[in-house]
Amino acid sequence: MFFPADKMSAKAYIYGMIFTMSNRMQCVGDRRGEEVTTMQYFMMANLTIYEDYQLNLGQMAQLLGTSRQNARKMADLLMRKGYADLQKDKLDGRNIRVALTEKGKDYCLGREKRESGYLEELFQGFDEELLKEMKRGLTDLFENVAKYEQKHSEKEN
Repeated sequence: MFFPADKMSAKAYIYGMIFTMSNRMQCVGDRRGEEVTTMQYFMMANLTIYEDYQLNLGQMAQLLGTSRQNARKMADLLMRKGYADLQKDKLDGRNIRVALTEKGKDYCLGREKRESGYLEELFQGFDEELLKEMKRGLTDLFENVAKYEQKHSEKEN
């Protein structure tokens, strides 16, 4: 079932579709029978981009679009599974930094190949021009959300 696109503005349709697709992609990803959830893997995949212990939990939460508490729960679960390690910051012990263990890095390498096939299936029929335009549009929307967050968090303080 789809939103009635002909009865909505393009902005309302896109806004609703982002929520729906996010939930559906997460559910599909979670049903793929992996050892970690889609969100846990998303955390791990983000960690592969950075140096070990470069990111603290607050920064990781920002990358994931979640709360610091939720990022901490995910990191704790990954640590119990042996995929991640947490360390207190050397300069500020209140900051907890996170890194992948060798087991976590190996898991990401193996899963990366499976994720590549998954992405190919999801984007089947999309040409490079459409992908570039979607990337640009989503990046612009992301920046507008960040501006909105900043503007409205200043009002609350």
